[in-house]
Amino acid sequence: MATGANATPLGKLKRSRWNSETPDQKTVIPGMPTVIPPGLTRDQEKAYIVQLQIEDLTRKLRTGDLGIPVNPEDRSPSPEPIYNSEGKRLNTREYRTRKKIEEERHSLITDMVALNPEFKPPADYKPPATRVNDKVMIPQDEYPEINFVGLLIGPRGNTLKNIEKECCAKIMIRGKGSVKEGKVGRKDGQMLPGEDEPLHALVTANTMENVKKAVEQIRTILKQGIETPEDQNDLRKMQLRELARLNGTLREDDNRILRPWQSTEPRSVTNTTLCTKCGGAGHISSDCKFTRAGEPPQSAQDKARMDKEYLSLMAELGEAPVPSSGGGHSNNQNSGHNRGSNNQPPPCILSDCMFVLQSRPPWMNSGQSENRNFHSMHGGHGGHGNQHGGHGNQHGGHGGHHNFPPPMSNMGGHPMPPNNGMPPPWMQPPPPPMGQGHGHHMGKRDTDKRYLCCFCLSPFSFPFLYTVFVVSCTHEAPLTDQDKRKQISVRGLAGVENVSDLKTNFNRHLHFTLVKDRNVATKRDYYFALANTVRDHLVGRWIRTQQHYYEKDPKRVYYLSLEFYMGRTLQNTMVNLALENACDEATYQLGLDMEELQDIEEDAGLGNGGLGRLAACFLDSMASLGLAAYGYGIRYEFGIFNQKIVNGWQVEEADDWLRYGNPWEKARPEYMRPVHFYGRVEHTPEGVKWVDTQVVLALPYDTPVPGYRNNVVNTMRLWSAKAPCDFNLKDFNVGGYIQAVLDRNLAENISRVLYPNDNFFEGKELRLKQEYFVVAATLQDIVRRFKSSKFGSTEVVRVDLSTLPDKVAIQLNDTHPAMAIPELMRILLDTEHQKWEKAWDICTRTCAYTNHTVLPEALERWPTDLLQNLLPRHLEIIYEINRRHLESIAKLYPGDHDRLRRMSLVEEGDQKKINMAHLCIVGSHAVNGVARIHSDILKATLFKDFYEVDPHKFQNKTNGITPRRWLVMCNPGLAEVIAERIGEDYIRDLDQLKKLLAFVDDDSLIHDIAKVKQENKLKFSAYLEEHYKVKINPNSMFDVQVKRIHEYKRQLLNCLHIITLYNRIQKEPNKNWTPRTIMIGGKAAPGYHTAKLIIRLITAIGEIVNHDTVVGDRLKVIFLENYKVTLAEKIIPASDLSEQISTAGTEASGTGNMKFMLNGALTIGTMDGANVEMAEEAGEENLFIFGMRVDDVDAMDKSGYDAMDYYNRIPELKQAMDQIAGGFFSPDQHDLFKDIVNMLLHHDRFKVFADYEAYIKCQEKVSALYKNPKEWTKMVIHNIAGCGKFSSDRTISQYAREIWGMEPSLERIPAPDDPRQ
Repeated sequence: MATGANATPLGKLKRSRWNSETPDQKTVIPGMPTVIPPGLTRDQEKAYIVQLQIEDLTRKLRTGDLGIPVNPEDRSPSPEPIYNSEGKRLNTREYRTRKKIEEERHSLITDMVALNPEFKPPADYKPPATRVNDKVMIPQDEYPEINFVGLLIGPRGNTLKNIEKECCAKIMIRGKGSVKEGKVGRKDGQMLPGEDEPLHALVTANTMENVKKAVEQIRTILKQGIETPEDQNDLRKMQLRELARLNGTLREDDNRILRPWQSTEPRSVTNTTLCTKCGGAGHISSDCKFTRAGEPPQSAQDKARMDKEYLSLMAELGEAPVPSSGGGHSNNQNSGHNRGSNNQPPPCILSDCMFVLQSRPPWMNSGQSENRNFHSMHGGHGGHGNQHGGHGNQHGGHGGHHNFPPPMSNMGGHPMPPNNGMPPPWMQPPPPPMGQGHGHHMGKRDTDKRYLCCFCLSPFSFPFLYTVFVVSCTHEAPLTDQDKRKQISVRGLAGVENVSDLKTNFNRHLHFTLVKDRNVATKRDYYFALANTVRDHLVGRWIRTQQHYYEKDPKRVYYLSLEFYMGRTLQNTMVNLALENACDEATYQLGLDMEELQDIEEDAGLGNGGLGRLAACFLDSMASLGLAAYGYGIRYEFGIFNQKIVNGWQVEEADDWLRYGNPWEKARPEYMRPVHFYGRVEHTPEGVKWVDTQVVLALPYDTPVPGYRNNVVNTMRLWSAKAPCDFNLKDFNVGGYIQAVLDRNLAENISRVLYPNDNFFEGKELRLKQEYFVVAATLQDIVRRFKSSKFGSTEVVRVDLSTLPDKVAIQLNDTHPAMAIPELMRILLDTEHQKWEKAWDICTRTCAYTNHTVLPEALERWPTDLLQNLLPRHLEIIYEINRRHLESIAKLYPGDHDRLRRMSLVEEGDQKKINMAHLCIVGSHAVNGVARIHSDILKATLFKDFYEVDPHKFQNKTNGITPRRWLVMCNPGLAEVIAERIGEDYIRDLDQLKKLLAFVDDDSLIHDIAKVKQENKLKFSAYLEEHYKVKINPNSMFDVQVKRIHEYKRQLLNCLHIITLYNRIQKEPNKNWTPRTIMIGGKAAPGYHTAKLIIRLITAIGEIVNHDTVVGDRLKVIFLENYKVTLAEKIIPASDLSEQISTAGTEASGTGNMKFMLNGALTIGTMDGANVEMAEEAGEENLFIFGMRVDDVDAMDKSGYDAMDYYNRIPELKQAMDQIAGGFFSPDQHDLFKDIVNMLLHHDRFKVFADYEAYIKCQEKVSALYKNPKEWTKMVIHNIAGCGKFSSDRTISQYAREIWGMEPSLERIPAPDDPRQ
């Protein structure tokens, strides 16, 4: 019997699926009448015909059925090609045909409006714009010193954008000089339109009124640029201020642009004075007392010269008589001002003179000084001297140390008479900071109106207007070692986030960190230079954050997870530090492409999927909420494998993500910790001892985790396994040295590779070693930090661990770090010698547990034999925990032995095992699920007995995602559209998205969101074409399912829909089908045969569908190879439909569903996981919900699920299954998918067939709505507005307040260059 799409009734000719037409086949347009209704007037008949013509043309435009001949020989000759700036052809045949049809439709619509004024054109119709334009010449040749283009464009083009927005016009700068040197407008080298004309602004608008309005504004800016000096140009000032704001260099409390002398910030001159002799700060080499080895002592002549210079300087200040010899005549007018006496303290010494004014007034650039009555200080207008000698007024000559010119003539001579008064307050120089260099601290003033030193009370003054003196006091108290160490400070070292400094730091890192120059540097070198430059802005905040925590000693939370799926770091860091625009501009000015550099970064794929990605989002939110938080995990040398699709099958390749190094991590060998394995337990009178163990060292690597623009940088600490370095000397003698070295690798294998199983437990010894390795090292670190948590102290401060729960919260991310509970008990009992009851109280009040799955195969159960061998002491502790636990249950439920069996930590059977979930529940003070429905299932089924005993322990914390990465970073266009309506505060408070509901009917918002989505789709289409060599229709619906491949996630249900849709198109090829591009992506665990076979089925379906000429562009199937965080950041913003179709009650929460929702994709899904709450927040009418609910699934489990009943009852389902089974999609191996067919028909735990009919009908609703873009986009806005609940900031705030006992804060801590409070 024939099966599949080609199955035909007996005796009829079999139609080829490769050819859709027979010679006598007629084209039928569905819904199009073939007879004109009777009784119409002539005008009505004409209007009827015109309307039919309009509908026919509209159908062609929507479906892409443009009537282009398939045979190239039947086509008309093509005109000369026209290309855009990217080298892509513009006037393609499709474009020309579509334009011709649009023009014809416009003509018909014009006629129709004349016949029927109430006629409404189709929704996708846009009348051709009538544009008028004008030119404004830019007088660049007449005024070459004025940057007219910069004035017009403004920072980031904002000035030009504002004019365009205000005037509803388009403005383009064209002509000579409009294109930056080195930038090519067209790839063929030809000039852009108007490039050979004089520089001008081309203004285009729909009305002449708008053109005139824009022209007037442009002329005003040009006139202002010509007539107003740049420093008085208000527009230029505002542009500079805006640029500083965009670059992140504008302080939030700035209300005006301050000149250097107007700044209220204290200036530290000594910070910038470095000695070239000893390398110290605060003095110059001539004053340095340091003597290098082998250097001769200072000669008597040098000492005499320095004394002479000092006396000359004192005489100039009126503090000493003029020296008797100086090499010339002196006219010192203040020589009689010497007030020295034998009993007076020695005067303070001016050790150096620093010129402060960066931009010198014109009068300071004069040549020979006029003979005026003023102090020439170190160099005047007199004779020929150097330093302070020579002829002339005082001690100076033109070659003096500081040859200051005289003041302007209109200043009336001496600007500030020495010793007779003080300069105005705004001109008084700031005092040198106390304790820096050898500077005086400004003290009180004496009656002579001169300063008194705070230490010795000797007088000194500042007699010259434009100088600042760094003053050294001979009576200054000697600095202690601690005071000297205070000079080692992060203050003042923070980089200024502007383009110039970024370029300088980039250059410095390229040469000094990477040891490359531009001749040999690769793009990877440029990426590392940029990463190190951005990292520079992190480390100061990182250090300051840790200082802040040690000063405040807050409660700290430790998030223990064996997975942290971080993805890329560079762009996320730039966004959180507000550096993205500045870095973009800096790389552009250096001739580099920011996106190319970002693409070089390797994904930190230290996780399998949702659990690891959730941990990464939580770290971002904990930092953004100002929580003292630490993420602890393993630094896997090889992360989640790279997936390759070879002949349709998944092939795994190692992810060597560290092969080029990681610029974001910092090794901390000083905090290396020993971890013990194996051995035996001794019970002695002194206590229990774990002896004869094998030791592995845990080396920590720290990665900074920046909060969103609050200067908080937390730490993720990942442990790497290292073998100890002790070798037994006898190994050298017996020739075993080489083998001893090789055996080190066995220990280091612990952190070698991430286990690639998701929602599947694999009880291997190496996995248990990994789990204990991370918790043992982490708990040692936690106890160390707890004991020494006093600012500036590394010694033990706290010795009583009874307050540990008040300062420490440990969150266990699933059962993987469950060994933290017996390990903490071991430390409290064996090391800290606490009593059991006290130790257990500390342990339970410190630890909390998050459950992530209800699937039985994912729950960890470790064999007791394995634990006895690897961790014997911990198994003893677990047995004791279980004994005490069962005793308490027996008291509550006497005689209920079945309950004791169900609640025991030890599962009896052929092999005795420890239930790690039960251990976590008993050893924690809080247990939470990750979505409301998931938490309810835990309480009702999996952990029902525990919930009945202690209901207050169980909570729900619905998962969330960070909007910084999953909106601001990956979808900046949408983020900007939202910010234009409701401001930018939603980035920190996602609940504010509800404000978008007020704009749900706003045509401009609907247009902008649809435009952003289309731009994202075009961009992703180009990405697919470049990287996957697949060309897709960007106007089709992007139907996406990306997640781990697993039976419960039901990619097979998606496959059945694809086959059904394919068969329907084959059956009715001329129907108005909604074009779809269905994309499925995800990795299968290497040992999960069914999951890998599902991937092969998807690729097989794609091979048939994508090459079917009948189907054409109306249906495409693509498997997205190597799905990871970076690919998710590209595909999610471009998606129209999000597939969340797991069986109700199996998905704990999901976070991908939230990411799609936030980025403007509609959801088709079951009432499972977080879908339930998404439907509540956005309204169930704004999601495509289908299928069984949890209660329905439970009822079916009780009554029995019969897949064959659905197979025999639903013809389309039967046809699809027969095609899979009969080899339609695997012509070379007909039984390739027999295991899938057998599983679906006889062993399907996840009931795919039960939801098939509802799923197909729901997909029909999706297709129908997609044809109405306006209503589709309105539904999108409802979804985005309902996303506020699904921010990880909300999730972490609930964890902090309800589990950890901490309070989140949105306050910014001081930046490194800010004074500490």
